Amino acid sequence: MINIQAATEADLDAILDIENLSFLSPSSRREMESELLRSAPHKEGPLFMRCKSDTPIRMKPAEEYHPDMRDSVANEVSRFFTARYDGVICGYIIFWLVLDEVHLISIAVHPEYRRRKIASKLFQFMLDYVKPGPKSVYLEVRPSNEDALDFYRKMGFEETGLRKKYYPNGEDAVLMKLCIPS
Repeated sequence: MINIQAATEADLDAILDIENLSFLSPSSRREMESELLRSAPHKEGPLFMRCKSDTPIRMKPAEEYHPDMRDSVANEVSRFFTARYDGVICGYIIFWLVLDEVHLISIAVHPEYRRRKIASKLFQFMLDYVKPGPKSVYLEVRPSNEDALDFYRKMGFEETGLRKKYYPNGEDAVLMKLCIPS
């Protein structure tokens, strides 16, 4: 059974394992910590109804983090969730809510758990979480990442453009957009 819940600091090692196995240019631990700090799902509200989390999420006070990351704590744009299969973290999703748009930052599933619809469940969770607000979802993806492109097309995304030399190795990024039905 797949359970989706808010990511916590205790999840970072498993998330970083997935990150390193999934991406050509993976995010660093510091970048993931910063994203976790920026995420707002620890606030009261619909998250707890959706996730049925039994464990309260406790974040360290901002002053306990590196000075470069402290300003991130107040940012309530980011959302960061993990997928667990029989209690094991097997995937995650990070997305930003900006006005009436969603920006899908990252979605990844551990290679041992792929082809089990976990990414689809994470994606559907994101769509359910943001309803009824945003009207569209945007993302960037490497043109060489054919599996991701296929997944996004199956989810209904359309290519809308190209960002030249977007990735650290100089590779372009394909811009994609999904219109969320009302």
